[in-house]
Parts: sequence; C-alpha cells; structure tokens
Amino acid sequence: MAVNADLFARLAEMKKLMEQGQEEMKQGQEVMKKEIKEEMKKGQEEMKEMKEEMKKGQEEMKEMKEEMKKGQEEIKKELEMGQEEMKNLIRAEKEEMRVHVENQVEEMKEHVNRSIGKVEEDVRGVKTEIDEFQKRSASSSRE
Repeated sequence: MAVNADLFARLAEMKKLMEQGQEEMKQGQEVMKKEIKEEMKKGQEEMKEMKEEMKKGQEEMKEMKEEMKKGQEEIKKELEMGQEEMKNLIRAEKEEMRVHVENQVEEMKEHVNRSIGKVEEDVRGVKTEIDEFQKRSASSSRE
C-alpha cells in the first residue's frame, strides 16, 4: 500500500505539474494573443498612415500636373503673343518699305518729269534757234 500511496502521490504531483504547465501555456497563449493583436493594430495604423501619405502624394502630383498645365498654357500664350508681335513687326517693315519705295518712285517720276521738261525746253530753244537761223538765212538769201 505504501507503493500505491507513493504512486498516487506522484500521480497527484504529475497532475498538478500538468495543470501548472497547461495554465502556463494558457497564459503564454494569452500573452501571445495580446502581442499579436497589438502588432496587428500597429500594422493597421501604419498601413492607414501610408495610405494617407499616398493620398497626399497623389494630391501633390495632381496639383503639380495642374501647375504644369498652367505653365504650358502660359508658354503657349507667350509664344502666340511673340508670333503676333513678329507678324506685326513684319507688317510694319513691309509697310515702311512700301512707303519708302513709293517715295523713291515719286522722286524718280519728279526727276524724270523735270528732265523731260528741261529736254522740252532745250528742244524749244533749239527749235527757236533753228527758226531764227532759217529766218536769217532766208533774209540773207533774199539780199
């Protein structure tokens, strides 16, 4: 009986140790559950922060895209204004050249007309001299 009592005592001690082990395992599982839950919560918060950062980044990209579009529109307007200015300068130069050429043509016409007038005057003078010469010749031959 003493052996049985000793076996019962050992069985009771083993049962007690097994129950303690199970309790420790249960506590360990609880601690691990808490840690895992905290890690998951922390991971979700980090993901949420990353999502917000991505959203901000997308908004910044959208703003930059709009700024680029505005810049391109401004450059386009400036180019168009520059082209229009060049066209106006070319028109003004053409007009200036046209006026200059017209003035030169007018001056040439006046010069030609003056020259023609002088030639006509010279022709009349020569004609008058010829007429006078013929009159003198005619009066000399009558004499």
